[in-house]
Amino acid sequence: MEKVKVSVIIPIKQLTYYLIFENLPAFEKQTYNNFEVIVLPNEHAQYDLTLLRKYKWLKIIPTGKIILYNSSFDVPIPSNLCKQGTESDFINVCIILVS
Repeated sequence: MEKVKVSVIIPIKQLTYYLIFENLPAFEKQTYNNFEVIVLPNEHAQYDLTLLRKYKWLKIIPTGKIILYNSSFDVPIPSNLCKQGTESDFINVCIILVS
């Protein structure tokens, strides 16, 4: 039986210390290895190439600035943003972080 591919999508303003030195290394320790992590920062960062070389399962896709609506329940993240750029048939995990 083939393992289901899991996509973890992390929209974030910019790459942070916590993401680079704690979150991404934690994925290396996972026992389930059929996954990809897609980070959606506003813009490219100086660490992008280094991280992409280090973590083969990582994708970094700059999205431009995302503006939140006034309502705390309305976040203008298009429904296809969590599917765009993935290799999965479907997304099992979509993490929305507001930094």
